[in-house]
Amino acid sequence: MRGAVDRFETETAGSYTFGNLEIAGNGAHAGARVRVKSMNENMIAWKDGGLAAVAPDRICFLRPDGRAVTNADLAAGAEIAVFVLEAQPNWRGKGAAALFTPTLSAMGYKGPYVPAGKLRAA
Repeated sequence: MRGAVDRFETETAGSYTFGNLEIAGNGAHAGARVRVKSMNENMIAWKDGGLAAVAPDRICFLRPDGRAVTNADLAAGAEIAVFVLEAQPNWRGKGAAALFTPTLSAMGYKGPYVPAGKLRAA
């Protein structure tokens, strides 16, 4: 989805940076909203209230010129595109995906890992 950063808040505790990001869609995506929670890395995303991506899948951002943008470079008003790269097959198995469970649980997500491709199909 393409849009603009509507809200981005971070908090550092210990060696972690926790973030909450909201993106308001524009152009063909006007009216859509994406929310991303991060703990150093982007861990979980919702689009229009529905689950859109969960680690170990990668939630990524690009600037309008196609350059990657990191969480450290984001600011309210920034134009970005958000997209998901599905994890490699060896990271999608129960054992590997379970490595993310404690972090996701601490962030409030109690559900299972669902590959992004299955979320899109649903």
